[in-house]
Amino acid sequence: MDKALLEAFNRTKYFVDSLNTFMLVGHQNYVIDDWLTKMNQEKAFFITAYNPMSRQLPDKENEKRNNRLVKELKKYTYLHGRGKDPKHTWPAEESYLVTKVHEEVIKKLMQDFEQLAYIRYLRGRSAELILLNPSS
Repeated sequence: MDKALLEAFNRTKYFVDSLNTFMLVGHQNYVIDDWLTKMNQEKAFFITAYNPMSRQLPDKENEKRNNRLVKELKKYTYLHGRGKDPKHTWPAEESYLVTKVHEEVIKKLMQDFEQLAYIRYLRGRSAELILLNPSS
């Protein structure tokens, strides 16, 4: 993964609409901690199906991809969100904060949707960028 793309992932604000908050890689978020406590969960994952392999697609194609992702998420608990690059290098990506799911399921979904990374949030810790294909 090139340096500019990695920097973009790391500076993005990962908004969770219904919690009125956002995550930053490397930072703890007490609002998400409280939500996870209420859900009796230890972790959550911020994911999207937008822009596979970080190739920008037209909005309609991205929407179709996310609609397919939502069908896969029906059996889990998730909240709507969006990833926004504060430098506006990348357009906002509609996304989801998902819990009550095993990380292996998330990895498989993200690989199936050709994503390079996702965000893992462990209650009481900092948000982490998890790279799926760091050599690309």
